[in-house]
Amino acid sequence: MGVLNTDLAKQLSATMFGARLWRLAPGQASTRHRHQQQTELYVVLEGTGRVRVEQQLLTLAPLSSLLVEPGCVRQIFNDTDADALW
Repeated sequence: MGVLNTDLAKQLSATMFGARLWRLAPGQASTRHRHQQQTELYVVLEGTGRVRVEQQLLTLAPLSSLLVEPGCVRQIFNDTDADALW
């Protein structure tokens, strides 16, 4: 994957939720994945957020957020020419 990220939940010793900060350079993508029981919250902090949820492609502006329900395949990616911070 090679995407620069940090596990905020681990740093905070959180056991009941996950929190991760991602910086995607142009051309990078996270792994396509799904969670069977966990809802994920995605927030775009900088840049343009691009995400695939099931077969739907979404574009999110800075400070936009998205909830992805359990069971849905999801992947964040960056097909722009600037970094995206999630």
